[in-house]
Amino acid sequence: MSIKKALDMIDILVPVLIKDLETWDLILRLGRIRRSCATYNKTVSGRVVKMITIKDLAKEIFIASEEGSVLTEMGRIDGILRQPTSYIAKEYPSLDPETDVNTLIEIFHNLSMECIVLSREDLVIGVVSENSLIESLENIFPIDTPVIEIATREIDYVDQDASIAEVIGLMIQRGFRRMPIKDSEGKIIGITTMLDIINELAEIFSRNRELTSIDILTRPISQARNIRRPLFIDPETSIREASKKILEDNTGCAILGTEKDPKGLVTERDLIKTLRRLIYQTTD
Repeated sequence: MSIKKALDMIDILVPVLIKDLETWDLILRLGRIRRSCATYNKTVSGRVVKMITIKDLAKEIFIASEEGSVLTEMGRIDGILRQPTSYIAKEYPSLDPETDVNTLIEIFHNLSMECIVLSREDLVIGVVSENSLIESLENIFPIDTPVIEIATREIDYVDQDASIAEVIGLMIQRGFRRMPIKDSEGKIIGITTMLDIINELAEIFSRNRELTSIDILTRPISQARNIRRPLFIDPETSIREASKKILEDNTGCAILGTEKDPKGLVTERDLIKTLRRLIYQTTD
C-alpha cells in the first residue's frame, strides 16, 4: 500500500475558512460541493480545532424528542441560519498530518467521524473526509467479493407521506444521514439526506432573508425539492466497483437490488468498516 499518511488523503473540496460566514451561506456551499463539514484555518489551542458538521447543524437547528419527532419553531431556525459559523462550530481534536492510515481509519470507525482535521502547530493543513479516505484506498477493496457481503440487510425507510420534520427527527434520533423513501406500493422512489433537508431551508432563507412558515417542515418528504434518485447496483457487484459508484453518486450510498426488491444498503460507513478489516488482515 503506497499511501500511508493522513497528509496523502486530504479532501481539497472541504472548506477551510479564514473568517466567519453566516450559517445559511456555509450550508449552501456545502450543498453545492456535497460535503458534510468545514473548519477554520487556525487551531483554537494545541491540536483543538473548530469544525462545523451537518450532524451538529441538524442537532442545533432541530430539537428531536425521544419518539423522533422534531420540536422547533421557525424563529429558532431563522435565528440560527443568521448566526456566524463560529456560533455553530464545535471543538474537535485534530491529528498530525503524518498520522498513519491505520490510526486514521480507527478514529473514523470508532468515533463515527464525518471528517478529521489535520494540523501542524497552529495551522490547519487540511481535512480528510470519508470520501477522500475511501477514494485514496479504494484499490484495497477486493475485486472478487460481492458487495452484498458487507451490506446492511435490514433497510430503514420512510413513507412518502411522512413530514420533513418527522424524517429529520428520525435521522437525528437514529444517527442516520440519509433515508430511502417508499411509496404506497412499497417501491423505493428516492433518497433524502440530512444535508439536502438543511440545504433546502438555507435556499428558502437566501431568497426571502427570513423563514416565517412552519409549513416548510410539515410538508410530505416526497414534496421536498432535493429528493435524490437512488443508486441501484447489482448485489453481486464487487466491493471495489461498488465503492467507485458510491463515490460518484451524490447520496453516499447504494441500494443493492431493485426499487421493488431491495436486498441491502451500503454506505460510506460500511466501506470504512471494510477498510479497517482489510488493513488489519494485511498487517497481521
